[in-house]
Amino acid sequence: MKTKRKLASEMEDDFFKQYSVVVYGAVKRLGIWRSHPDYDDHVQEGLVALVDAYETFPERLETEEDWAPFGGYAYQKVRWRLLDNLRRKKKQTDREAQLPEAFDTLFPDTDAVWETDLIEKEWMLEVLHRLNEEEQLYVLDAVVRGKTPTEMARTRGVSRKTIYKRRKRIAEKLQGFLLEWENGEGNEHG
Repeated sequence: MKTKRKLASEMEDDFFKQYSVVVYGAVKRLGIWRSHPDYDDHVQEGLVALVDAYETFPERLETEEDWAPFGGYAYQKVRWRLLDNLRRKKKQTDREAQLPEAFDTLFPDTDAVWETDLIEKEWMLEVLHRLNEEEQLYVLDAVVRGKTPTEMARTRGVSRKTIYKRRKRIAEKLQGFLLEWENGEGNEHG
């Protein structure tokens, strides 16, 4: 088994001066600009991937000619790591429950915090009251527990198709309720 090469501390400055451009190029190519809120995190992750590329590069790196193919190898390694991170972040964002746009109009910022909490609890109870038991379990799994459809299907012993049907049925049931609530018909505070 081949031992992993290590980036010596006396080499670090020269190495990063010469090859950090690979990281910035990959970040730019992926459309991550300096204004991106996670720009610095992506650059740091890219630098870590750059060192990993150095340590895992399969060829020897003894002469200047040996270093020629390293740039392309390092770029791919950095790019793949950043892509994995972007996909992971997107997946995490997609899994987070999105609140309906109506929330902004239902609960203005001028309410006291306790009043907003009370209205939200009241609203959630009214929503749950309109659903049957399996639909209530879906809402609790999706909103409170943050489970994915796959996790819900596995937990409940049903297919994902069944879970998607429940979600659609809930959306249809609650569409009229949301309209009533927005118009003040289902909301004593409206």
